[in-house]
Amino acid sequence: MAKLLWNLKIRANKKAAIGIGTLIVFIALVLVAAIAASVIISTSFSLRDQAIATSEAARQEVTGPIKILNFFGNRNASTNAGIQILTLHLTVFNGADGINFSKMRINYLDSVRSVIFIMHPCNVAGTTAAFGTSYSAAEIPVAAGNGWDPANNLCFLDNGNIIEISMSIIDNVPGGLLPGTKVALAFLPGSGPAVTKTFTTPSSYDNNVIISLL
Repeated sequence: MAKLLWNLKIRANKKAAIGIGTLIVFIALVLVAAIAASVIISTSFSLRDQAIATSEAARQEVTGPIKILNFFGNRNASTNAGIQILTLHLTVFNGADGINFSKMRINYLDSVRSVIFIMHPCNVAGTTAAFGTSYSAAEIPVAAGNGWDPANNLCFLDNGNIIEISMSIIDNVPGGLLPGTKVALAFLPGSGPAVTKTFTTPSSYDNNVIISLL
């Protein structure tokens, strides 16, 4: 009788051990599932944010009047600490209306200042170096038969032609644009939607004089 009771006790202990082991495995599965769900949710939110940012950038590119083809800074000399001149090559998207650059304002913004640049008078556009709060603009290459004809006081950026804008910022940004500086350029036309280009200068210029910013 005692032996029978002992066997029953051992069997009960084994069943209890199996039950506890199953419970531990179940809890582990639940924890793994919870962690996996958390990772999936976090990833989905991150992907959603990236998708929104991408769609917004695509929307601006499609609806915005200005397309930036090239963008670089010029230190003038490798011994200068910062970028002194900003240069952009611009065109308009196919199907977009022409832009009257004689009314175009460019708002320079960094962490400590906001400066509005205006174009030189149209009849001298591209013939005078930019200075102060003015920028110069010239067609590249020069072509006839479009809206860019400063000699006749026409400064329209039309479909198919490209202009080069040059902004000397050294008068307004002492020392120039230093490495690792975040800046925004907002193009403010006389009418129509504005376009904003945000960029951060490289962490180091090394001995380069021309710095790509696109």
